[in-house]
Amino acid sequence: ISKSREYADTLEVRGMIKKVAHLVKVEELA
Repeated sequence: ISKSREYADTLEVRGMIKKVAHLVKVEELA
C-alpha cells in the first residue's frame, strides 16, 4: 500500500465521518 493511497483513504473516511456527524446534529435539532 502506498502512502498517498492511505492518505486519500483517510481523507475520504474523515469526510464521511463529518457528513454523518452533521446529519446526526441536524436530527438532534429537528
